[in-house]
Amino acid sequence: MVYVRARCVPETRQSSESYKLWVLIEKTGCIHSAECSCVAIDTSTPLKRKSSAAAGYTPLKYLDKPKIEKDIKKLLRDTKTNAVALYTLSDSEEDCSGDEIEIQSYPLNIIDLINRYGVEKVYENANQSYIENVCELTKGQSDNDMWYYQRKGRLTASNFHSAIHYKGDNPDNYIVKTVLGKYHFTSEATRYGKFSEPLAREKYGAKMKQSHVSFYCKETGVFVYEEFPFIAASPDGIVNCKCCSQGLVEIKCPFQMKNEMPQDAMAKNSSCVLKDGKYVLKRDLSSPYYVQILGQMAILKSPFCDFVIYTNKGMNVERNIPYNPTLWEEMFTKIKDFYNKFILPILN
Repeated sequence: MVYVRARCVPETRQSSESYKLWVLIEKTGCIHSAECSCVAIDTSTPLKRKSSAAAGYTPLKYLDKPKIEKDIKKLLRDTKTNAVALYTLSDSEEDCSGDEIEIQSYPLNIIDLINRYGVEKVYENANQSYIENVCELTKGQSDNDMWYYQRKGRLTASNFHSAIHYKGDNPDNYIVKTVLGKYHFTSEATRYGKFSEPLAREKYGAKMKQSHVSFYCKETGVFVYEEFPFIAASPDGIVNCKCCSQGLVEIKCPFQMKNEMPQDAMAKNSSCVLKDGKYVLKRDLSSPYYVQILGQMAILKSPFCDFVIYTNKGMNVERNIPYNPTLWEEMFTKIKDFYNKFILPILN
């Protein structure tokens, strides 16, 4: 039998806490039992399917499972759909009835890697092939369930600033809760950022194409750091052109200043500083934005990153923020110290 656990958001109350549910399925596909934490299940009376009138259609003929899987996989490939099914469905012509099939599993996140192999063998299993696979399967980022799964247990670039400046000793601090998926923060500001980022990326790309040869900006997934696979980054885009080579872009869409000019928005942000009459990104470890960007450049081995502030009144593009290896070494030491002190003992 196969045991499946999941979370389900109520359709009519999507801001509510998700329900926990599980299903026990036989290998034939028959459901053996199931349960949900919603109030509908809180009863001693077994639930029954409501009988319906005959639909008046002719039942389908018998369908061959291997052929169905092959057809679905071909459809996903042809439409370039990013789906885990590409790695689990078989497209073999061979008759596999009655035999056990070893399906290709998706890459385990850091929690499951440690549980299966132990901390000592994490580096061995998180090799270059693993890193590339994780990145490919997590494209789409917050719209992709695999993105959340691979981030769980890993300290990501968006939390680097909080980690390196944490002064407390609480083993169950808010950063740990965030990393372990116990605390999922969402607000009108985060929803606005998610909504605005694609438009900002499109306008940034159009602007860069005006002055850069063969410029493109592509979305990406989770990049695991090869030197320390317990941390990762998800940049807003990988950029490339013939004149500047490959780099990154980080886009910020400040909700509170969404109706202000970008320079005015930067003036009110602690991550920015006035220089030569213009506000720019502050390039030290006191700046949350810079710490995030520096972490992304280190993990992706990128020589530079563009920094974009986007509002309803315009866009500010700060080009070619360079990678600083000295500051990264200082920051990386603090990141490892935090992870080894607060997170690894919980996972190990």
